[in-house]
Amino acid sequence: MQTWVAAAGGLGLSLLVPELAVTEVLTLRPDQQNTVEDLLAHPQVLLDRLTQPDRRHLDELLEHAAVFDVCAGWTVQRARDRGWSAVSADPPRLHHVDALLDVDPV
Repeated sequence: MQTWVAAAGGLGLSLLVPELAVTEVLTLRPDQQNTVEDLLAHPQVLLDRLTQPDRRHLDELLEHAAVFDVCAGWTVQRARDRGWSAVSADPPRLHHVDALLDVDPV
């Protein structure tokens, strides 16, 4: 992940990390707490919190895709909203929500 952060910094870009992704990682791998904290402390990384209006749009997106993967849906929604590609270690997970989404694999 440090490579992606360094590349983003060199290009003047930011990495947007969904708050749910942080929760998911720490739920599955609590030993990664320090790594996650280091990532979020980097100036090129922004933590994205879900708002009430976001929740409504996300629910509609997941219903339309007939998928219930909140973290993947949120990532797809943000990428679409911003016109950005997504970065993921699991591109098929995002493609279940949007088969046409541009995803850069980690």
